[in-house]
Amino acid sequence: MPGAPAADAPVAIGGRTGWLLGQLGGTFDLLLFDADQGLVGELSSALGNAVRISVITSKARRNDSRVLHDVEGLAARRYDGHAGSAYLLRPDQHIAARWRVPSLDDVRAALTRAQGNEN
Repeated sequence: MPGAPAADAPVAIGGRTGWLLGQLGGTFDLLLFDADQGLVGELSSALGNAVRISVITSKARRNDSRVLHDVEGLAARRYDGHAGSAYLLRPDQHIAARWRVPSLDDVRAALTRAQGNEN
Protein backbone atom coordinates (compact mmCIF):
# COMPACT_ATOMS: atom_id res chain seq x y z
CA MET A 1 0.00 0.00 0.00
CA PRO A 2 1.34 3.49 -0.78
CA GLY A 3 3.19 5.03 2.16
CA ALA A 4 4.20 1.66 3.62
CA PRO A 5 7.88 0.88 4.10
CA ALA A 6 9.41 -1.32 1.43
CA ALA A 7 9.94 -4.96 2.40
CA ASP A 8 13.38 -6.54 2.30
CA ALA A 9 14.28 -9.91 0.79
CA PRO A 10 17.45 -11.77 -0.17
CA VAL A 11 18.56 -11.21 -3.77
CA ALA A 12 21.53 -11.98 -5.95
CA ILE A 13 22.97 -9.35 -8.26
CA GLY A 14 25.80 -10.03 -10.64
CA GLY A 15 26.40 -13.39 -8.96
CA ARG A 16 26.74 -11.86 -5.47
CA THR A 17 24.17 -12.26 -2.71
CA GLY A 18 22.73 -9.35 -0.78
CA TRP A 19 19.46 -7.74 0.27
CA LEU A 20 16.90 -5.92 -1.82
CA LEU A 21 16.87 -2.76 0.29
CA GLY A 22 20.66 -2.60 0.07
CA GLN A 23 20.28 -2.10 -3.69
CA LEU A 24 17.71 0.70 -3.33
CA GLY A 25 17.25 4.14 -1.81
CA GLY A 26 18.56 7.64 -2.28
CA THR A 27 16.58 8.03 -5.51
CA PHE A 28 13.24 6.93 -6.89
CA ASP A 29 13.33 3.20 -7.68
CA LEU A 30 11.00 1.32 -9.97
CA LEU A 31 10.84 -2.41 -9.27
CA LEU A 32 9.57 -4.48 -12.19
CA PHE A 33 8.77 -8.13 -11.55
CA ASP A 34 9.73 -10.47 -14.42
CA ALA A 35 9.11 -7.56 -16.77
CA ASP A 36 8.98 -7.66 -20.53
CA GLN A 37 12.25 -6.25 -21.92
CA GLY A 38 10.29 -3.98 -24.27
CA LEU A 39 8.63 -2.27 -21.31
CA VAL A 40 11.93 -2.01 -19.45
CA GLY A 41 13.50 -0.34 -22.48
CA GLU A 42 10.57 2.05 -22.97
CA LEU A 43 10.57 3.12 -19.33
CA SER A 44 14.37 3.46 -19.20
CA SER A 45 14.45 5.64 -22.30
CA ALA A 46 11.55 7.84 -21.26
CA LEU A 47 12.40 8.30 -17.58
CA GLY A 48 16.16 8.69 -17.90
CA ASN A 49 17.85 9.46 -14.59
CA ALA A 50 14.60 10.38 -12.81
CA VAL A 51 14.08 6.76 -11.74
CA ARG A 52 16.45 3.83 -11.23
CA ILE A 53 14.86 0.71 -12.73
CA SER A 54 15.50 -2.75 -11.32
CA VAL A 55 14.03 -5.98 -12.66
CA ILE A 56 13.32 -8.64 -10.06
CA THR A 57 13.32 -12.09 -11.59
CA SER A 58 13.02 -15.66 -10.45
CA LYS A 59 15.82 -16.64 -12.87
CA ALA A 60 19.47 -15.89 -12.20
CA ARG A 61 21.24 -13.59 -14.67
CA ARG A 62 24.87 -12.70 -14.16
CA ASN A 63 25.42 -10.12 -16.87
CA ASP A 64 23.06 -7.28 -15.93
CA SER A 65 23.74 -5.06 -12.95
CA ARG A 66 20.10 -3.98 -12.51
CA VAL A 67 18.56 -7.46 -12.62
CA LEU A 68 17.98 -8.80 -9.13
CA HIS A 69 17.52 -12.54 -8.77
CA ASP A 70 14.84 -13.30 -6.18
CA VAL A 71 16.77 -16.29 -4.84
CA GLU A 72 14.09 -17.57 -2.43
CA GLY A 73 11.01 -16.09 -4.12
CA LEU A 74 10.55 -14.00 -0.97
CA ALA A 75 10.48 -10.62 -2.78
CA ALA A 76 7.70 -11.87 -5.05
CA ARG A 77 5.73 -13.14 -2.05
CA ARG A 78 6.22 -10.00 0.04
CA TYR A 79 5.27 -7.68 -2.82
CA ASP A 80 2.69 -9.96 -4.41
CA GLY A 81 4.95 -9.56 -7.42
CA HIS A 82 3.36 -11.30 -10.38
CA ALA A 83 5.00 -11.12 -13.80
CA GLY A 84 4.61 -7.58 -15.10
CA SER A 85 3.70 -5.91 -11.81
CA ALA A 86 5.64 -2.87 -10.61
CA TYR A 87 6.32 -0.73 -7.55
CA LEU A 88 7.58 2.83 -7.43
CA LEU A 89 9.60 3.45 -4.27
CA ARG A 90 10.45 6.86 -2.88
CA PRO A 91 14.09 7.71 -2.03
CA ASP A 92 13.30 6.92 1.65
CA GLN A 93 12.34 3.34 0.65
CA HIS A 94 8.60 3.78 1.10
CA ILE A 95 6.07 2.74 -1.53
CA ALA A 96 4.81 5.57 -3.71
CA ALA A 97 2.65 3.48 -6.10
CA ARG A 98 2.06 -0.02 -7.42
CA TRP A 99 0.54 -1.53 -10.56
CA ARG A 100 -0.33 -4.94 -11.93
CA VAL A 101 0.44 -3.65 -15.43
CA PRO A 102 2.28 -0.31 -15.42
CA SER A 103 2.34 2.17 -18.27
CA LEU A 104 4.69 5.06 -18.85
CA ASP A 105 1.86 7.51 -18.14
CA ASP A 106 1.07 5.73 -14.83
CA VAL A 107 4.68 5.91 -13.68
CA ARG A 108 5.07 9.56 -14.70
CA ALA A 109 1.86 10.53 -12.87
CA ALA A 110 2.92 8.70 -9.70
CA LEU A 111 6.38 10.25 -9.84
CA THR A 112 4.83 13.71 -10.17
CA ARG A 113 2.54 13.05 -7.17
CA ALA A 114 5.39 11.66 -5.06
CA GLN A 115 7.49 14.74 -5.78
CA GLY A 116 4.62 16.99 -4.69
CA ASN A 117 4.16 18.47 -8.17
CA GLU A 118 0.43 17.81 -8.58
CA ASN A 119 -1.71 20.60 -9.99
